[in-house]
Amino acid sequence: LWAKVLAGELKQPGKYSLRLLSILSSLRKSDAENFESFANYVWEGPSQICFQIYTPETDSLLRKKLNISYNFYSHLQGLGLLDANSQLGIRVNKEKHLTALYGGNCYSFTTQSATPSIKIRLVTSLGSELLSLCKPRADGDYFKLISDWALANRMSLGWGEADPGSREFVQSLPIPDFEIIQDDAL
Repeated sequence: LWAKVLAGELKQPGKYSLRLLSILSSLRKSDAENFESFANYVWEGPSQICFQIYTPETDSLLRKKLNISYNFYSHLQGLGLLDANSQLGIRVNKEKHLTALYGGNCYSFTTQSATPSIKIRLVTSLGSELLSLCKPRADGDYFKLISDWALANRMSLGWGEADPGSREFVQSLPIPDFEIIQDDAL
């Protein structure tokens, strides 16, 4: 990670925030490796908002596969990389789209009825900056659990291969179609 930051700073001085440089100087190797593992489960929505969609099934999968547990998320939150508040979610409004990038594809969640909020862990701006240094890979098992959850909750899920225009499309969506909420009912 340091090598990528230094190369980026040589090409474009001031590219990375002082806060990122500070956190990198204090990260242990295990912290960096854990964050890189976490990056494989992060989605990018409009306005470059990054988040992890999760369900009890995906949490169970990640616990078994990578030993990612409450303590893991709590540690990332303590580093200022993640907001793991269990009451955060995304509301997909009726007949609107939630479009986000995951693993090189552009996905669109839609619903025709009242749907429960999608539970998320929100990546902070510092976490998003660190995420830009990672090379995440999609996890098919995780994605299958997310798509199964969406279908079970009467959501349709469309997808397309992301191309250079996809990022601009996702970022240009109106914010009301992508509403992050804090809900005591989550």
